[in-house]
Amino acid sequence: MARPRQQLQPVKKDGFRYFVQLVPPEYASVEPRKRVVNSTKIRITDDPRGVTAQAIVDRMYGELCAYWDAKRQGKTPQPPRYLEEAVQTAAQYQVPYLPADQLAEAGLDVLIDRLRLLRTPDAMNNELVFRGLLGGAEVPAKKENDILISQMTATVEKMEKIDLSKKSSGQLIKWRGSKDLAIRQFLAVCSSDKAIAEITRNDVVNFREQLQERILETFDF
Repeated sequence: MARPRQQLQPVKKDGFRYFVQLVPPEYASVEPRKRVVNSTKIRITDDPRGVTAQAIVDRMYGELCAYWDAKRQGKTPQPPRYLEEAVQTAAQYQVPYLPADQLAEAGLDVLIDRLRLLRTPDAMNNELVFRGLLGGAEVPAKKENDILISQMTATVEKMEKIDLSKKSSGQLIKWRGSKDLAIRQFLAVCSSDKAIAEITRNDVVNFREQLQERILETFDF
């Protein structure tokens, strides 16, 4: 399948960096839009070199092409960011996102509370709000064992998205910094970046010994 050879670059707009992709001719039959525009949600001032935004744009491009390819094969895939948008919308209404099957198991009271949130005209006519509050997006099967050590901060951040949304930008930087530091130190004692399931007892023991040595170095005997 043909792909643009040149790496897609983030576009600066209104103080943020955006993903902007013209729809290739080969996908015109499955994509009604002429251009796809999504915010990376990364401020230019927070990412002056665009490194973080570039990684997000690369991921968005890969997901979008996979979505288009699946549609061309006659499949009905869930659009990129469909689940992410639903989770974010639920958080805006201060409730956790629950897929439809889990919402049904949560009980009648929980369902009624969410239906009450849909009473306003803006909410009633907004498909995204329905999706977020009533579980309209599918949650892919969990693959914790496939998560790499280097991906642990991002994974935990997704799991704690609602709680982290209450933090200021400075608090988030501090939160990420402490996690990233610990991961870098752990990677330093491992033979390579590996899946969580592949972490050995020796990796943990070596990391513990390294921490103990650093603690002892702080004391002047």
